Amino acid sequence: MNFKKFGKKLFILVLLLTSIFRISMPISAATGNVSLDTHGNRWRMGLSTVFYDRYLQIQRNITSIRIDNFSINGQNAYCVEPNVEIYPSIAMEILDGQAALNALHTAGYSDSQINEMALISSLGYGYANDFSEEMNAATQVRIWQVHFGDVISNIPADIQARIDVINERIRKMNTSLSFENQTVELNGYGEKYAVTLEDTNGILSDYVLNSSIAGVHVEKNGNTLRLWVEKGSAESGTITFDGLYSRNEANNNCIAYFNPQNQTLASFGKTTPRQASFNYRVKETEGRIQVNKIGEALKSATVTTGEKKTKTAFEYEEIGLENTQFEVIAAEDIKDPAGDIVYKQDEKVDTITTDQTGVALTKDLPFGKYILKEVQVTVGYVQNKDPIEVELQISEDGQTVVQKDIKNERVKIALDLEKVSASTKKPLQNALYGLYLKEDLNGVDGIVLPKDTLVETSYSNEDGKIVFDGDFPLALYELKEIEPCPGYALNTEIIEIDARNPKDTDTIHIEKVLENDFNTISICVNKVDQNNNVIKNNRFEFGLYKDKECKELIESKINEDNAGYVQFNDLDVGTYYIKEITAPKGYKLSDEVVCVQVKEYGQVLINEKEVKTDEERVYSLSYKNERIPEIQTGLQNNTTLFVALIAISGATILIYLVRKYKA
Repeated sequence: MNFKKFGKKLFILVLLLTSIFRISMPISAATGNVSLDTHGNRWRMGLSTVFYDRYLQIQRNITSIRIDNFSINGQNAYCVEPNVEIYPSIAMEILDGQAALNALHTAGYSDSQINEMALISSLGYGYANDFSEEMNAATQVRIWQVHFGDVISNIPADIQARIDVINERIRKMNTSLSFENQTVELNGYGEKYAVTLEDTNGILSDYVLNSSIAGVHVEKNGNTLRLWVEKGSAESGTITFDGLYSRNEANNNCIAYFNPQNQTLASFGKTTPRQASFNYRVKETEGRIQVNKIGEALKSATVTTGEKKTKTAFEYEEIGLENTQFEVIAAEDIKDPAGDIVYKQDEKVDTITTDQTGVALTKDLPFGKYILKEVQVTVGYVQNKDPIEVELQISEDGQTVVQKDIKNERVKIALDLEKVSASTKKPLQNALYGLYLKEDLNGVDGIVLPKDTLVETSYSNEDGKIVFDGDFPLALYELKEIEPCPGYALNTEIIEIDARNPKDTDTIHIEKVLENDFNTISICVNKVDQNNNVIKNNRFEFGLYKDKECKELIESKINEDNAGYVQFNDLDVGTYYIKEITAPKGYKLSDEVVCVQVKEYGQVLINEKEVKTDEERVYSLSYKNERIPEIQTGLQNNTTLFVALIAISGATILIYLVRKYKA
């Protein structure tokens, strides 16, 4: 016998017997462990395709196939080539990732077929805790059908029943929810506005909720779903479901057991399930009113100074006003979407106060008409007394915050100043006044002008009005007279103008009558004779009168210490008349009347002619007196003769007396 030929035939026979009986044994692998289990001929099925032996590179006529159990690295595995012989003794490489996919491609499977086999594996053996041998066999046959179609025949009824179960699961996995990708609208927040959805495709019961949004309630009962959203939760979102099992269970762990000379095995792990979703949106039934409060604030100041003239230009810019308060009042009955009254007309629903940016925001309010009533205004600004109506509704672009810009005017300063004579109360012209800062002036960016800055000057006009027309910011000012009217003394009074905290007004009115004392004059009346010599040591008297006829005496003056003059002091504005009351002895009484006029601004007129006073505001005039004429006896011119006569007479009397004595 030819032992060489006999040995070869014997080896082939052993291989054939091994492939037929499939004794349970480990299979050689490059890495990892692969086990092969057999179940005898319990589930032998018909095979109608060409059967290959890659190792021997021959075709064999095999018309039946048996279902075996495989595992790769502890995972259930499946034969993907029912028409190829497997040799347990041939070492094979365990591949994963892309290498495993490449091996399946080599076995003739497309990507879509690989995905389908993975889905069959996920929904077959082990799904819903079905680890029966029948489900394992059904899963193996269904995987073969992906590529080989109906090459498997004579499938046992209990296996076919489970194949039908797998196919139904695949159908559900690939079927959309009837409301999938739709947007479900709710009429408001709260369980009151819950909506119920029914899946008319009948698969919702097999889908697993895979979304969790705070405050969004999804209650599934069979193929019916109830949805509602709590107040304060997201107004819109997406609800997702996973087909038949949670995607958290998926691992997509595809492993192949591969050798070009042997049959290919594969383990698919659990593939990511199909995801179904729909959107929800809560119809906006509420919104908020945002008040943007603005007003002008001081930004800068430019002082311009000329000759006795100062002017300041103040620049303002709009800013947000803090601490303005509003009451929000229902302008009508406010109802919710269900028609229930939430707020009655004229009911106060909120109170808001602007922050440092000038913004105030109401709480969430149902759509409707409201009134904003300004009840407190930022200091320095005019309160808006008129109510402002606002309609709260959703805008075309979906905005639910209705903004209202409200401007407050600055409180202005009005100085009503009048310059008058202290004595006559008549208006005085050309008094120069200055307006000064009593404290640093602050603006939006800090100090604008320092304390004591002269911000504006003004002269009193012909009506005595002192007009300051600057657009002054609210501050603490001082008013000082810089230069008095001619003929008047400087008013040294410093007037404080506090315009910092106005109360319920649009204008701070400062009214003040400013008086000046007149610089009175004095009239010195010098008494002279006809030769313009001052008459001294001789008493005389003059009178100051109101009237030309000199009947209404104001006062009279007698020269003191026999001085040669009298002086009338403190003459205010007016017209006076001076006349001699008593003439010096030996002089005629003068009938001259001198008219003295003192004008508003210090001019002095004597008998209608303007004269100038000295620095002491004294004007001197001379008043002439004529002597009384004397009787002429001639003795005045013969003084010597007169003295001689007296001497002779005296001697004669003396001789007479001597003689008489001797007798």
